Amino acid sequence: MRKSLRITGLLALLALVVLGGSLNLAAQATTKYYSIPPNALKPANWDADQRMWTSSEKVFNYSTSVGYPLDANAPIYLPQDAVIKKVTFYFTDNNPASTGKIDFSVNRQKPATGSLSSIATATTGALAASASRKSIDAAKIVNGKIDNLNNTYSINVKFGLGTPLLQFHGAVIVYE
Repeated sequence: MRKSLRITGLLALLALVVLGGSLNLAAQATTKYYSIPPNALKPANWDADQRMWTSSEKVFNYSTSVGYPLDANAPIYLPQDAVIKKVTFYFTDNNPASTGKIDFSVNRQKPATGSLSSIATATTGALAASASRKSIDAAKIVNGKIDNLNNTYSINVKFGLGTPLLQFHGAVIVYE
């Protein structure tokens, strides 16, 4: 009798644990985060202008005498059917020149057609020069559902000038 009560009690306890665990799983948030470190970026335009770039766990930037924009890109790998909800870019923009800005974008490419479209964008253009790290969120997300069968995804960082005063420190994508 005691043995059957112990077994019944253990079964009841096991049922509570299993049911409680499944109830907790259903109540858990589905928000996830994908971070892109600065050293994930690779220069998109390297040529005879002797463009030098720095890439570390803390910063990515260009240093050159060239007076036109410089780009860097990194792939983005999100799960199929994920939906991008928010994108935050981290940077330092300590260049007071009007061309001393950084443009950020998360892009979708269609390999079958070669078309490229922006999912999220932001720019430091209107911000005052500051040696402090800052963050900026993309103003809106356009068609943020991930379709890995038909698209590839990447981040692009366009530096308005090649100067160490413009720095990329990373990005975080919030998705469900």
